[in-house]
Amino acid sequence: MSGPITRGYRLPIDVAVATTEAACDELDKAEFASGSLQVPSGSSLTTLTILGSHTAGDAHVAVKDQDGAAVTMTVAAGQVYELPSAVFGVPFIKFQGNAAGTVSVVLVG
Repeated sequence: MSGPITRGYRLPIDVAVATTEAACDELDKAEFASGSLQVPSGSSLTTLTILGSHTAGDAHVAVKDQDGAAVTMTVAAGQVYELPSAVFGVPFIKFQGNAAGTVSVVLVG
């Protein structure tokens, strides 16, 4: 039997969410497979669309799932959500929301 599985872990990062792609923070998750996000208590965010790019600093577009639908999340203040599997291989992501705000993201890999 081999040793324990080890995973990379990045402490929580506050990421700006905006209603336009240009105003959203870019999150570099290139060295991480997945993670989770937490919407702060009192936030007015209810919907997040995950935008992605293969190159840092480039324009981001909506990440699509296997059916060609944009990856969106219905969220609520004070809750924690797993990042959708559709973003597994996307190295740079942004969260575009129905309102401006922040989310706290933990990445694991």
